[in-house]
Amino acid sequence: MRKQAMTQRQLRDRIVWTFQRRACFTRLCMPAAAAIGIVAVLAAKTFADAAGTGPGLRAADFVALQDRLGEFSGKLPDPAAFGADRIVAFEENGHFVYVAGEKGATLTRRLVYLKPGVFIVDDVAPAAAEKKLERSLRVIRVRGSGKEVRLDIEPIEAPAAAAEVTAAAGEKTFQLRLPASPDAAGSIAARLADGKAILPERPLPAGVMPHGPAGVRMIERWDAAYRDDRRPPWDKGFPSSHLKAAVESGTVAPGRAVVLGCGTGTNAIYLAKRGFDVTAVDVAPTALARAQAKAKEAGVTLRWLLADVTAPPAGLEPFDFIFDRGCYHGVRRGNARGYVEAVKKLSRPGTQMLILAGNANEERHYGPPRVKEEELRGDFSGSFDFVSLKTIRFDPMDADDEGAMAWFALLRRKENE
Repeated sequence: MRKQAMTQRQLRDRIVWTFQRRACFTRLCMPAAAAIGIVAVLAAKTFADAAGTGPGLRAADFVALQDRLGEFSGKLPDPAAFGADRIVAFEENGHFVYVAGEKGATLTRRLVYLKPGVFIVDDVAPAAAEKKLERSLRVIRVRGSGKEVRLDIEPIEAPAAAAEVTAAAGEKTFQLRLPASPDAAGSIAARLADGKAILPERPLPAGVMPHGPAGVRMIERWDAAYRDDRRPPWDKGFPSSHLKAAVESGTVAPGRAVVLGCGTGTNAIYLAKRGFDVTAVDVAPTALARAQAKAKEAGVTLRWLLADVTAPPAGLEPFDFIFDRGCYHGVRRGNARGYVEAVKKLSRPGTQMLILAGNANEERHYGPPRVKEEELRGDFSGSFDFVSLKTIRFDPMDADDEGAMAWFALLRRKENE
């Protein structure tokens, strides 16, 4: 049976005892009212298990992680490098790196590297009491260099609900909201010393995001389209008339729905208002932050996931309805197979999917990417039946304009596939 959560004083004393046994511990003299900090020299063998519920990490491991996470790589980090068996969520950018991993069947470890030199380690595991969680949260700062490298380890109170963490890294101050549930990702924001926001509050990733130099550039390109209250041309600000017709005619009935490439959430919020249980996915964190604000104002609850639509988060149950307005036709140019495999994972026999995509039968030098009929059928016929495939036009921003030609493709997942 697991022991009950320790107080900060008990936690400090246990870490001190662990390092003293290894003859590698130096204790700081601190006033009783000062914040608790623990310093371990690089020669220390482990970042003791006493500091958390999860597997121990050596001081050298944090130095190696800092080197690895300081550079963009097309390969994911070795999960064993931060005490996990597998990585379930990952994002890297110029401000931070977020890694979530699982150890065995019960432990979830979140590691956030705040550039430069600061780690937040959050371990969540089931406690002995049914339906309760045991949690350990700490801020770890890498100090010095060479043989003088040391770690400052600061335990943070980890409430049963979301933990609010503030940590300085260089000239930046980060604010994180980390839910206790391992199924929720949380959010992050950052400001400079003068109060200027360099990272407005945005969600943390729910799955493995595009990474490496090309992946980081791709996310930056999509996200920039939504910053500073910009509205990209594909975001009309009102629900798709074709989606509304399908729902309000009864062609698509309320149920569990996922919206792929949801943007600022207009169509997802419409579905939620119509009684659907909605999960919405996008790769642009700014778009999702705006979507969350819109949903709150509309008084509806949705599940927003920052994720790559070609690599949806593990653990999602199949949906009754999949909606895609303008995501497929962009993704398929680089990863059609990945998109098809993803929607297969998100569906079950009988699942309906409505895709609105650019139509190659219209020649334009501008507008959305365009898809040929044979490409649509080639991508989906193996796993889906085409209930309806017809030519339509995307809704224009101005009622006096004519929208770009598009496909209306209503599909149903095959029963025997």
